[in-house]
Amino acid sequence: GNPATSTDANPTVMFSTVGTHSVTLVATNCVGSDTVITASAVTVYANPTETTSSTNASSASATDGSATVAASGGTSPYSYLWSNSGTTATISGVAAGLYHVTVTDAHGCSSSDTVTVSFNVGIAQLGADKEAKIYPNPATDVMYIQWNTNVDAEISIIDLTGKVVKAFESNNQLLNSLDIHALATGTYVLRITDKATREQQSVKFSKF
Repeated sequence: GNPATSTDANPTVMFSTVGTHSVTLVATNCVGSDTVITASAVTVYANPTETTSSTNASSASATDGSATVAASGGTSPYSYLWSNSGTTATISGVAAGLYHVTVTDAHGCSSSDTVTVSFNVGIAQLGADKEAKIYPNPATDVMYIQWNTNVDAEISIIDLTGKVVKAFESNNQLLNSLDIHALATGTYVLRITDKATREQQSVKFSKF
């Protein structure tokens, strides 16, 4: 354990391996000392582990996505708690976004993970002849779109409820700067729509 020894009345010891650990207590006064060894004083259990998966929502505003966690290790049965208050291994009927899940086993040991539910665009993607490089991601105050050719495009920033919170136009410039300093911290979708062809490209980004 760490620490290996302690003179505290109620020490806190961290064990790096699972199993049963013995504890030795030595009591000393002016007469002498006495030792008691408890062979099975502390049992350390393994945390459960989790594997996650998700199903996309059908659109940015749809609530038909799902997220699933499969627990193993630790000691069953397991309980589940999702950031949307779900308590089963699978949450369904959810919008695109990030969902945090904590798995707790029969001994109270737990582990956590975050699942991303994306959404299907469902229309033609922006062609390779109109490549757009989007940076930085995550971003704080300004995001940039660098084009390989002049494109007249609509640029929308959409929150995870499907609401457009900012809108821009590329105006056939090879470099666009997007002022996002007023956006709240969180996860958004940047959607680019070619005005002529209605082809789109969408990317998820984080605002710090």
